[in-house]
Formats: sequence, C-alpha cells, structure tokens
Amino acid sequence: MKQYYCQVAALPELAVDDVRPKISTEGFKELYMPNFSRADAKLISLFYLKYDNFNLCAFLQDGEQAKFDVRGMYARQQLENIVSNFKTDEYTDPNIPTYFYSFITLFPQLKEQKDRLPIDVLTSMYYNYAEQATNTFVHDWFLFNRQVGNILIVSSARKHGIDATPYLIGDDEFTKSLNALGLRVLQQSNGFNEFEDIIKIDQITDITAKERALDALKWNWLERHTFFHYFTIERLFEFLVKTDIIERWSLIDEDYGEKILRDVVNELKNSVQVPAQV
Repeated sequence: MKQYYCQVAALPELAVDDVRPKISTEGFKELYMPNFSRADAKLISLFYLKYDNFNLCAFLQDGEQAKFDVRGMYARQQLENIVSNFKTDEYTDPNIPTYFYSFITLFPQLKEQKDRLPIDVLTSMYYNYAEQATNTFVHDWFLFNRQVGNILIVSSARKHGIDATPYLIGDDEFTKSLNALGLRVLQQSNGFNEFEDIIKIDQITDITAKERALDALKWNWLERHTFFHYFTIERLFEFLVKTDIIERWSLIDEDYGEKILRDVVNELKNSVQVPAQV
C-alpha cells in the first residue's frame, strides 16, 4: 500500500463548523490526483463520479443546452464523446465506468416512466459500482451512505403512506428488510450502529437543520473509521469528503449557518424518543 507522507502531513485541519473550505474539491483533484497510484486514483475518482452522474443525465436530457458541473472526472467534450460513440457503434471504453453505458442504454425507456426519475436509477447504478471497491474503507463509506439514505426514504414513505420500493437503492438483505419490517423492529434486530441516530435526525422539522445533522453524522463516521489510518489513501479520501461537506455549506449565509449549527447541536443533545411505530 502506497504511503502519502508529504500529502497527508500538509493537509490543513478541518472542522465541521468551518464556513469556508481550505481547498476546493476541484482544487484537490488538480493538486493531488496526479501523485496517486493508479489504484488509489481510481478510488478517489469514485467520489467525483457523482458529479459525472449529474452531467451524464443532464446531457442525455438536454443535449448541448445541459448545465455542466466541472468537478466531475470527465470534461464536457469527453462526456459527449462517450454518449455519441456508444450510440453510433456501441463501442465501450474499458476505462469508462460500465454503468455509464448501462444507463445510456436504459435512458430512452426511463424517460417514459413516471414512478422513478432517471437520476435515481443512475444513482442506484453508481452505488452498486462504488460498493465493488476492494478497499474496505471506501466500500463501507458508500454502503453507509446508501443505508442512511434508504432508512430516511422508508421513514418518509411510511409517514406519507406510500410505497418506498421504487425509491430504495440496492437489493441486499438490509434494504429488503427495511421495507418489509417496521423501522422499530429492524432497529432491534440489526447491527447498524447509527440507526437510532438517523431516526432522531429524521424527527428534526427544519430541513436545513436536518441536513446539517446528517452531515455531522457522516463527519463523525469518517473520523471513527480513519482513526488508525495515518498516511494512506483513506486519510486523503476522508479529507476530500469533509471538504465537500464544507464546500456545500459555504454557499449558505454564514450567520444563518452558524445559528443552524447551534440549533442542531442543542437538538441532538436532547433525548428524542423513537416512535413506537414508524
């Protein structure tokens, strides 16, 4: 395993309540990616593919008029070439994530469906692809995010009396159990440590505060799971994800953001009871 002594030693300290990132996610890619081993660069690219997902879906929907997020792994022209080359001769580049081609193939029929958005299908493919990572930390990070999202989906669906099935990501036993069992029953029978924390967060009524709390939960997960990683790619992956969290919140007014954070901390300190039936 390659060690990144200089890169990690030079990383600035980050805090969940930072109002400005020390470096942008795009800057991280330009500064660090060229120095990674091929295997580690592929791991880091899994993070950036979420922007490519947005770009790919937008391009298929809106063509040349599509909005484009420059933080992805592929430039606009590269992405357009991926789509046009595949449409014309079904050529597949082994360096391109295979789920890109699967989604391009499915897109025409996805546009006709009413029960699920194309981007949701693409996100499901993305998680399936990312969770194939052989790096335990990276695999667990994507699995954790998917499970958090699915728990919130089921909780929301039950509140509104709708079927969560079309919106869930993945077909593993945990995901199947989410829809088949009440959340209370599942909480008592599974080993997902953050289950109760997520249910508490879901009871927060302010949308912004809820998002802040979810990011704090993910921040803490990252710190726990990188505690024994010192100069490895895991530490750099952690820094990148934390930078992304700060970067998103930097778009919010600073004073308002600080107030929201204080409210989140106070609310999470209180004992919120998990409802008997959810």
